[in-house]
Amino acid sequence: MFKTNIPNEHIGEFGGNLVVSMRPCKPEDLKYCIDTTSEYPGAHGGPVHAGDPSAIGIEDLGKPDYGDRVTIHDGEVYKA
Repeated sequence: MFKTNIPNEHIGEFGGNLVVSMRPCKPEDLKYCIDTTSEYPGAHGGPVHAGDPSAIGIEDLGKPDYGDRVTIHDGEVYKA
């Protein structure tokens, strides 16, 4: 799991930036992954980002802020 540069709404003293899990996906399956997870907004919901992780402040996918790193295979992209 990674800290992003996407701010959450602050409620009282609670706040901070969004933390996401990054999961690999084949580019040709990306639309299916987005459509499928978007059907469950009360659970995980659709991705908040797909593509270049640096666009949301993640510089090194090999060094998650929390948990274990996920292996990415040639040709896969990440979705958060």
